[in-house]
Amino acid sequence: MRITGRIWPFIAAYILAALLMVILTPPFQLPDEPTHLAECLDAAAKPDEHRVILEMEILRQMARYKFWQYIALPEPESVPLRFYDAPLLRIRPTQATKPELYFILGGGLIKLFRIHDSVIAMYLLRILGIGLGLAAALILVLTAKLACEDSRVRFLAVGTLFVPQFVYMSGSVNPANLSWIAGGLILAGSLQIAGSPRTAAGYGLILLGIVLALASHRAGLITLPAAAVALIIHLVRSRRRIAGLSRTLSLSISLGAGTAALAAWLMAAGWFPGIVRAAAGHLARMFAAVLVGPVPISRSPAWWLHCLTVFHKGAWMVFGWFAVFAHPAVYGFLALISIGALAGTALLIADRFRPDRMKLLGTAQLAVLLAAIAGGLWFGAGQYAVRGQIAQGRYMFPALPAFAVLYAAAWIRLTGNRTGIWTVRAGIAVLWAVFVCSVTLVFIPAFYL
Repeated sequence: MRITGRIWPFIAAYILAALLMVILTPPFQLPDEPTHLAECLDAAAKPDEHRVILEMEILRQMARYKFWQYIALPEPESVPLRFYDAPLLRIRPTQATKPELYFILGGGLIKLFRIHDSVIAMYLLRILGIGLGLAAALILVLTAKLACEDSRVRFLAVGTLFVPQFVYMSGSVNPANLSWIAGGLILAGSLQIAGSPRTAAGYGLILLGIVLALASHRAGLITLPAAAVALIIHLVRSRRRIAGLSRTLSLSISLGAGTAALAAWLMAAGWFPGIVRAAAGHLARMFAAVLVGPVPISRSPAWWLHCLTVFHKGAWMVFGWFAVFAHPAVYGFLALISIGALAGTALLIADRFRPDRMKLLGTAQLAVLLAAIAGGLWFGAGQYAVRGQIAQGRYMFPALPAFAVLYAAAWIRLTGNRTGIWTVRAGIAVLWAVFVCSVTLVFIPAFYL
């Protein structure tokens, strides 16, 4: 059963929705926007311009646009002279330990358009964020095509682009937007390897995703479990195991050589030490938290449920600096949607053991998607729960294509094959309605009424 039509109107609607959020969001009301803007301005600055001057200008603009009032913090008696002296920003005084690709892109745009006003530069970088979000959306379309031949699944998966949090963060000044592309490339490559005898293109996409994640934001690596599963599937499926192993080893050697070349280039560019420190520090904190850290992994079930709830809210709809929430009933409705998707996923898994039932997703594709989702859940919720911190639902967006495809297939499976077309239409209508209601009933009242 197929649905006629094209997905481009959905892509256009997503771009318009993201532009609307860029216009409506007051300056600096996206998470970490001041510090990321400062890094981009620093990259575009002349050699004689000091970082402290950039911070003073941004802090002056923050006071002008009532930043502290929006986030319900006491306004400083005088404009702070640096980020470290400002409430909320003092806990994140610098982003300098992050790889510089996003800041170089942002600084290059600021130089190209010769922008000197920090607020205008911020809006330009928000437009850059939409461009990165558009690239991630196109990768989502590619992922849906690689994962499933049923056009109903593809259309409903594209409908997840209207998830309010994704639209909101698309127009942000944030290096994490590059990680959406990186994670999507790794997932698309994994599906290519798992579903096709021609694996060179898949390895190329995975390598490209890894390079982009290392140069931008480590969240892009959260779909690597999908690559591991795809590699195992490819080895098992090889009719000639030795020949298959030989091809895999040669591709792995090529992948290693490419990574080594990248490392040499990054070292020459001065990025390598920062990347190593960031990656090593993250791994050390993760293992310390799990093994010997002060926060035991055996927290109560109530704590894990709380972290999952916070993660779910953050993935769907939290605006501002984690301060603007919807009514609890809205999150209850969204929880029902997610529970329905979980039930549908259970049916998809159960179908593996029923040869007589038509399957929406192949076994290999389902395994790859579940592996990517596991990575997204760990990075967005699990690691924070282990360390006793607040879960970050938006950090699962590099794995959004996996969530989107499985969400679509699960709901179509749950409602039955005969109602599949109506499920797609109703599903897209519901997601669009959720976005419209989030803007009119949550966002606008919080910032303008």
